Amino acid sequence: MKNRPLGVWLICAYIAWTAVGSLIGIAYAFLSGDPDAQWGRDYYRSLSLWQIIYFSFSSLLALSAAVSLFMMRKIAAPLFIGVLVLGILNAAVQVTSGWIAGYAVEALGWKGVIMSILVGMIVMCTVVFYVLRLKSRGLLV
Repeated sequence: MKNRPLGVWLICAYIAWTAVGSLIGIAYAFLSGDPDAQWGRDYYRSLSLWQIIYFSFSSLLALSAAVSLFMMRKIAAPLFIGVLVLGILNAAVQVTSGWIAGYAVEALGWKGVIMSILVGMIVMCTVVFYVLRLKSRGLLV
């Protein structure tokens, strides 16, 4: 399909922006000598092998969903649903674990943490509903 809807461009740009931003953040944390990046270094060093695998899989799933959507493929819908489910599970784990109480609350405060989670869930729910709407209209092949 030659003409992609504007929403497809926006979603793909958002996913690309967050992926690039994450890579830049990791690189900055480890390659800069900035003392303000110490909490990032501490956070990344504190991740278990399971967490690294989980975050890597989640990132690959989101990128796969975005590429599938850009290609206007039906598979984008279940992939984005998977991203949403993993995001909800991740938020639940982070809130119930000590990580939120340590790093995030210290950096953002509880209101900031809750707002961050809510905004993330609202964005992903909007994306899922939009992709499902594209699929139901027959725009995804």
